[in-house]
Amino acid sequence: MSGAPDPLYVLARRVLLDALEALGDQLKALVLVGAQAIYLHTGESDLVVAPFTTDADLAVDPAQLDSEPELRAALGRAGLIAGNQPGSWFKEAAF
Repeated sequence: MSGAPDPLYVLARRVLLDALEALGDQLKALVLVGAQAIYLHTGESDLVVAPFTTDADLAVDPAQLDSEPELRAALGRAGLIAGNQPGSWFKEAAF
């Protein structure tokens, strides 16, 4: 194994960064949660499973959310597409 990160993980992190950049004006209302948050903060460890995930989870604090930009519009402008579940977004991307 080369030690290089899995290309799918790199792509997933790139899409997360695209989403966060698109939501830049709303960052004070957002918290990265889930596995990507854990891996970001813990780094390398002695995990039995591979330390990567291809999804990202953002929690929204409605008390901190501004009326503009609207989240849906900002994500759409960044090329993200609403999924079939509420709050689910994806981006078509190639390696």
